[in-house]
Amino acid sequence: MGAIIRFINGISEWTAKIAMWALCIVTMIVVLEVLTRRVFHSPHVWTYEIITFFYGAHFMLLSAYALLKKGHVAIDILYNNLKPKTQAVLDVVSYVIFFFPFMIVLFSMG
Repeated sequence: MGAIIRFINGISEWTAKIAMWALCIVTMIVVLEVLTRRVFHSPHVWTYEIITFFYGAHFMLLSAYALLKKGHVAIDILYNNLKPKTQAVLDVVSYVIFFFPFMIVLFSMG
């Protein structure tokens, strides 16, 4: 089980590094769009679409990394006072109740 968890964590680290570097490319596209719109008065439709799609993918790719590094926003008033085993059970239950139904709706509607 530990090998599977390390493998999945490695995938999260790897995709996060790719997404972080790809953000530099999107930043250049945003700068290009601002220059062409403001200086040359010639906006492009494709840049807006690429930026929108990339930020959606960026959010999805880095959400696993944020969970891995515990970088998400949480109010841990009760959670920090629990035993580690109870915290793990609470994590599993909350993912089953909130995360997976949301992902099912997202994939079915998307």
